Amino acid sequence: KEAKKIGNVHVAFDGSASKYDHCPTEEETDCVEHAAYLHYCSNNTIYGTSFASEPTSDSPVICDMSSDMFSRKIDWSKHDMVYAGAQKNLGPSGTVLVVIRKSLLERCPDTLPLMLNYNALASKDSRLNTPPTFGIYLMGQVFKWILSNGGLEEMQQHNERKASLIYKALDDCSDFYTVFARECSRSQMNIPFKTKSDELDALFLEESAKQGMSGLKGHRDLGGLRASIYNAFPESGCVQFAEFLHSFVAAH
Repeated sequence: KEAKKIGNVHVAFDGSASKYDHCPTEEETDCVEHAAYLHYCSNNTIYGTSFASEPTSDSPVICDMSSDMFSRKIDWSKHDMVYAGAQKNLGPSGTVLVVIRKSLLERCPDTLPLMLNYNALASKDSRLNTPPTFGIYLMGQVFKWILSNGGLEEMQQHNERKASLIYKALDDCSDFYTVFARECSRSQMNIPFKTKSDELDALFLEESAKQGMSGLKGHRDLGGLRASIYNAFPESGCVQFAEFLHSFVAAH
């Protein structure tokens, strides 16, 4: 939508036919040769989908990892640029982390406004003007926390354990709960689901709030319920939530 304002756009995959319930396979993706770049979003927070493997292209591959950056190991060899808003896993909103190949950096045209020119920003060590110092400081503290907890390999295992606790509880009660995303594309950060009715969804929110659980209302575009379990969310919280999923079924 935004890219169409400044250039020609080819949509390699449109998930609307399946209500955005999965990420595309190579066979489903219609890439064009010699495109300026291929852009994809690694994790969809609304529908709870995530790429199981990185898409490939003969063009530079650019990824928006705003909602799952540093939640897992990253194969940098398959990306030419990765960017992520800090607000999910890295720090406060208003700060963005960009990792870009030098060869791509050098292609930034001088006709770009300075604030959109990564080459200009990099040449000034990200201080083209006054940077968001507090946000950068907090991001650094988060990086230290990740390293102190075993780095990205341990973070990935940590998030896999957390997500599996909740998905198992939902699958165990599949006659009561429905997970929106197909199993092949399930996100480890965001788990949208619903009960058997809108009335039970509302009751779920009410009763979970009494147990000290919040932020479980689904996105306005999808409805239902959603559990977001970013890096900082503890495994013990997922255990508690899985137990609540079972107890709610037993009670209703």
